[in-house]
Amino acid sequence: MATEVQWIWFDLGGVLVDIQMEAALAHWTRAYGHPPEFWTTSLFDSGLKESMDKGILSTDEVVATLRLTCPEMDRAGFEAGWRKVLTPRPSMTLLLGQLAQRYPLALLSNTDPVHYQWALETIPELASLHHHFVSFHARSWKPERAFYTWALEQVPCSPEQVFFVDDLAKNVEGAQLAGIDAVQFTTEERFRQTLQQRGLVP
Repeated sequence: MATEVQWIWFDLGGVLVDIQMEAALAHWTRAYGHPPEFWTTSLFDSGLKESMDKGILSTDEVVATLRLTCPEMDRAGFEAGWRKVLTPRPSMTLLLGQLAQRYPLALLSNTDPVHYQWALETIPELASLHHHFVSFHARSWKPERAFYTWALEQVPCSPEQVFFVDDLAKNVEGAQLAGIDAVQFTTEERFRQTLQQRGLVP
């Protein structure tokens, strides 16, 4: 007998919003003159983004680190580029609002304070979610077991009663290892079909 779903959890990037990292790199290149490869090395290869997503470094500390190689960078300039990375998927956020009328929902996202604030300002449907589980609060991120465990400790159900959707296979596998019923998001159509097959939507 299938376990009854009590909660539905959503990833943010790649599910509710599109991710275009190139938009940030292009913005900073226009603003500061360094090529995109410079920003990739400075932010990603260096581990700076991971530290930001895990709440190890604050936004101001990230900017201060970037200033070591790009003295012209300031917080306003960083945020102006970084906020360009995410673009809402209106049909998915509409679905989020519809599901919120039927189930308790939560966000489970690897994200940082700038992107999280952007999401709150841009996606009003997020206000209907019961929990926002974000990596910079947890001090860990998907697919680390600690992140899923931290989130599960805050909901009144067993892991198998949580249905979770994420666009990355490794994050889905991490959730499944924690006992969560998780699926990989590929297209909105397939996701809606999965919801219907599980009886979560008419």
